[in-house]
Amino acid sequence: MSKTVVCLIALLALIFPGSAFSLNGNELSGSWMVTWADDQKNHNEMSLTYADGSLSGTYINDSQDSCPVSGALAEANGHLILHIKCPKWGIEMDGTASAGGKTAKGTYWAYGDTSGPFTMTKHESQ
Repeated sequence: MSKTVVCLIALLALIFPGSAFSLNGNELSGSWMVTWADDQKNHNEMSLTYADGSLSGTYINDSQDSCPVSGALAEANGHLILHIKCPKWGIEMDGTASAGGKTAKGTYWAYGDTSGPFTMTKHESQ
């Protein structure tokens, strides 16, 4: 009988995968390293703050400009959208945060014609 219960629970988890995921948006507040196109040499610092369902912060671009960040998070499934506005260009990011809020992965669009994968990694001290 216990095998039946375990199988039923596993089946329900597969049918409703998002229902087990829950992220407190405050877990995304802190300092992050953003890696572009899976290239460890192509990365930038970003800080985020979460309040009332919205994300805001600062992104430091390659020219060391401080660029404002805005966005939103769906806590139920970890889906996040970020908008970075730098002086001469912008970046749109669409991804998913991990359940523990330590990483996020997705796709970015920049310069109007460039896209690729991104990975965000929260600094350990956070």
